[in-house]
Amino acid sequence: MTVVASRGHGHTAVLPATRGVVPSPLISVIVPVYNVQAYLAQCVESIQLQTYTNLEIVLVDDGSTDGSGDMCDELSREDARIMAVHKENGGLSDARNYGVSVSKGDYIAFVDSDDYISPVFVEVLYRALKQCGSKVAAVPGGCYFHDGDEATLDVNLHRLIEQETVEVAEIDYQRGMLYQKVTTGAPWRLYAREVVETHPFPVGLLYEDLATTYKFVKGVKSIALVKSTALYAYRLRETSIIRQRFSRKKAESAIAASRGMFADITQWYPSLEMAAASRCFSVNRMVLAQVPAECAEDRDSLWRELRKYRMLVLRDGNARRRERLAALVSLFGKAPFLLFCRVCRASGLLR
Repeated sequence: MTVVASRGHGHTAVLPATRGVVPSPLISVIVPVYNVQAYLAQCVESIQLQTYTNLEIVLVDDGSTDGSGDMCDELSREDARIMAVHKENGGLSDARNYGVSVSKGDYIAFVDSDDYISPVFVEVLYRALKQCGSKVAAVPGGCYFHDGDEATLDVNLHRLIEQETVEVAEIDYQRGMLYQKVTTGAPWRLYAREVVETHPFPVGLLYEDLATTYKFVKGVKSIALVKSTALYAYRLRETSIIRQRFSRKKAESAIAASRGMFADITQWYPSLEMAAASRCFSVNRMVLAQVPAECAEDRDSLWRELRKYRMLVLRDGNARRRERLAALVSLFGKAPFLLFCRVCRASGLLR
């Protein structure tokens, strides 16, 4: 893999610590970049404007072909906190892993390059993490918006810390992710460095967050949860993994990620077997609904996977209603289930 790195020589944003004052730790914000020229400036500016200033901003150009890599270099020249690195295209997991390997922060956050964050995002999560004595701080989700729209984000630092922050037990947070009450996406959290280094993202797989973030939570005992969903702006694009057209890689990734997660969760937390089944059923159901008729082998593989989980979902009163309904319809056979999925997908009923 060919890698070239550059670091800016602009103004120095971090001031030397005053005698007697404990300096704030360095936080690395890692931004994987691939063909996002239209969005990158807004994303990076939102990180530069953070009220927590002791930042290292790592822009990982993953072989962009639209000029995004040149933008990374220009941004690094303007701000000494920005490091631009360039590598051959290897996918989102590879870019994140490389960003972690070159970063120097005691804590790590991920921001997707087509999204942006509130100016208090990093400080709120860091304060929450320290307040709860945890290695991970998180928000449950964010503001979803389409191109052409803007998200309104929360900037009230003191209210977010004093009124919105709670400590959640590890197993309860895992349960929340499995029932999709809390997002599984990697960018919605702040992690102690060792948490991320221990569990690299799986290179070559889609649904890399589903396959990884539950591992970040394992063993941390508690999560500092900031209940606000107005700190991270998530752009909905047709090119996102969920919205992309079907591919065999999508089917193989959904199956591999869900199998690995189900095996781990049921071993680590036996009481979460039903919750794990619900999440595994959901991801395989969503992909199966996208499979065209000519891809019979992929349909069969996903159908067999669904059948492993459906009875657990049906018996689970805590599962989402949409999953229980889909599990019920699946009992009538593959053809009626596929018809049901197509109708629901077209109407937006099942996502």
